[in-house]
Amino acid sequence: MSRPRNARLFRRGRIWWLSYWNGARRIRESSGTDNRKSADEMRRERERSMLLGTVGLHRQLNEALHDPARSEVLRALIGDTPPIELAGAVKEYLDQSATYKRPKTIAADRGRLNEFVKSVSLPHLGQVTTGAINALLVEKAKRDSCTAATLLRYREVLHAFFEWARKQGHVRTNPVTNVRRPRIPEHDIRFLTLEQIDVCLDAVQGDMLDALVATAIYGGLRREELCWLTWADVLLDSKRPLIRVRSKRIGEEAWTPKTKRNRTVPVSRDLLPYLTRQRLRAGKSVWVFPSPQGQRWDPDNLSRRLAKLMHAATLPWTFLDYRHTFGSQLAQKGVSLYKIAELMGNSPEIARRHYARLLPEQMHDEVQFDRSIARGTRLG
Repeated sequence: MSRPRNARLFRRGRIWWLSYWNGARRIRESSGTDNRKSADEMRRERERSMLLGTVGLHRQLNEALHDPARSEVLRALIGDTPPIELAGAVKEYLDQSATYKRPKTIAADRGRLNEFVKSVSLPHLGQVTTGAINALLVEKAKRDSCTAATLLRYREVLHAFFEWARKQGHVRTNPVTNVRRPRIPEHDIRFLTLEQIDVCLDAVQGDMLDALVATAIYGGLRREELCWLTWADVLLDSKRPLIRVRSKRIGEEAWTPKTKRNRTVPVSRDLLPYLTRQRLRAGKSVWVFPSPQGQRWDPDNLSRRLAKLMHAATLPWTFLDYRHTFGSQLAQKGVSLYKIAELMGNSPEIARRHYARLLPEQMHDEVQFDRSIARGTRLG
């Protein structure tokens, strides 16, 4: 009696398994993933193998590829590349990233990738499967209570690493492609009202950070952009005073904006007095907002200093709240999302996500039915 040449999917816990017949032998095989789409692709591949009579060949090839006595000859025959150690591939990727990524980004990537290497406990890059990556994300969600946003960042780092490995020829496919993206729930951003802006600026008045906080609110600059701002970037003496957020090199240090794009921000009437006083206060410092030691602020130290000020005033706001205040207030004035994106150094999509709901109800009249037209239609 002939056995059916179709495979069946079933679940054990979160993982999908395959059940099919190879001659008179029934085989149950783990797909290694909780992604139904990936498991279904594997099922179809097994059915093709049954149709061609090559069931089990993939296992034999895999065993041969990991057998030192046979792998070199086999890889030469099939045109495959020799296996590369996972840890070595990570180091090579991070070394190459230094040519186009910021040091802070590389440090974050290094931490996540090193944690990944320890977690999967696999010596070779080619041994990493979609299931292993899914297992890591599930473990982080359960053990570390990671949010969906954190898990998404892990997935993005791993996807970029394996995409690099694929282009280098270290792996044939990117196993992260079939890992489902964590869904991040939408939430309202926090920003200051006009009254709260006055409260905040009153709380920092007289402190060395007062002009810096005002620039964050009225200019929408990021924390690092404030730290790296020099007087060569600020044009106060022209009829239209401007702040230029741009790449620069100071001594042996180089800095580039987060999006790697320069931009210009007009100085508003509210901000101009703060920057004028700050120019006198800063003296001969090259930095617009020097630290207590007269040097460039370290971003984390700056955040701690601001947190102490806000705590003393029992206020909850952070640099991110100030930046959102700039975009939100512009949106409520009816400024287009494209202009907001340009002023803040964001993409239009990010501006839409954060500020579209704050735009005035410009289409309120558009949804009203014109009853005069309806009556004319009936009369005709």
